[in-house]
Amino acid sequence: MDISEALRYLRCPKCEYNKLEQYDSRFIVCPKCIAKYSVSDNRIIDFIGNKDIKWVKLFEKYPGIYDYWVSAGWFLLTLNRYSRLIDALIKDISCGVFLDVGTGTGLVARRLEDVCGDSVIFGVDISMSMLKYAVSKTRKTIFIRSFMEKLPFKNDVSDYYFANMTIHMSSSLRSTLAEAVRVIRKGSEMRFTAVTNDTLRGKIFTHIFHVNKLSYRSYIDELYNIGIKNTTYDKVGFVYLFKVIK
Repeated sequence: MDISEALRYLRCPKCEYNKLEQYDSRFIVCPKCIAKYSVSDNRIIDFIGNKDIKWVKLFEKYPGIYDYWVSAGWFLLTLNRYSRLIDALIKDISCGVFLDVGTGTGLVARRLEDVCGDSVIFGVDISMSMLKYAVSKTRKTIFIRSFMEKLPFKNDVSDYYFANMTIHMSSSLRSTLAEAVRVIRKGSEMRFTAVTNDTLRGKIFTHIFHVNKLSYRSYIDELYNIGIKNTTYDKVGFVYLFKVIK
């Protein structure tokens, strides 16, 4: 899939118009509000632009260290490989249209390419340098630079929404969950992992990394508040894995 094919799944995040157009190889444009979004490396569309994203500054400079950092940190906390968490997240999926939100360097996207190579895969993140690194590590995923609280996707376009160790960093949990539910089709799944403060290791993690200090019940209650009642959860180490059916 190339950028022109990807546009059938996207909408303008500013005016929500559903028919974006490719202006040239460097830009796509919204005909309604005339917003212009840049294209990089033939596989990245930037819907954020020049806004300053402070918390990713270290990995903006050194994206290559992220994979080693997350793998080592996970092993120290759980004595297990980080791939175990990813495998649990995508277990027993069927192929289709995938959104990998908070893709970072593309760890989940890479695994999705291996498991369902014929699927349509989008990776979403706010860090441009990490997305550029992800391009170098993947074969076909289209990457979207965007906030998870306001996704540039049309309604009901995705079969699976994945968010690995991401949603607990959201600036607005309700907006993030509502956006996830909006973009998945009826009967489709949202799967996400989150660290909560229900365990000692969870409390240490949320304190050190300044993520939202919420209980697992808070996520279920917030989903219920936006009309989602079919939510199950499991644990992988001290991390909660939530599965949501729309």
